Amino acid sequence: MKAKTHRVAIYGAIGHGPTVKEAKADAGAAIERAFADDGCYIPVLIRFPRGEVGVVYRTLEGWEYGYLTPEQERSSGYCVGGYARKRDAEMHLRRHMAQAYLFQAPDNGRGVIASWDHEGRAAHERYIAWQEGYKALRARGVSDAEARRQLA
Repeated sequence: MKAKTHRVAIYGAIGHGPTVKEAKADAGAAIERAFADDGCYIPVLIRFPRGEVGVVYRTLEGWEYGYLTPEQERSSGYCVGGYARKRDAEMHLRRHMAQAYLFQAPDNGRGVIASWDHEGRAAHERYIAWQEGYKALRARGVSDAEARRQLA
């Protein structure tokens, strides 16, 4: 049997817990986390080479990111969030956009990853190598399943 979870809203913060008291405490903790940044909620806007605009912003749940393509007039509601720090949300936004640039830009997206994100740069190099290997195997007629098996 699934344990009952209570949900409460306090000043816009949603809290969950096995009891109403714990759900209220969870909502209160969300409010406290939101103000832990000393009011530094200035969004980060990043323009990418093909005209996309990335936005990093603060919510009660943490830092989030989203982006608009040049074709969009406004956000469609796409966002990824829950990051504890603004820098983490920006780092993941840049990693996300770098993957979108694979085979679409001469540098395969390397240039959009932050210079200080060494782990992200290394992961992106592995991603590029895997994708290039997959593309080469598929061009030789190897099935999707077999290409994935060979690259695993």
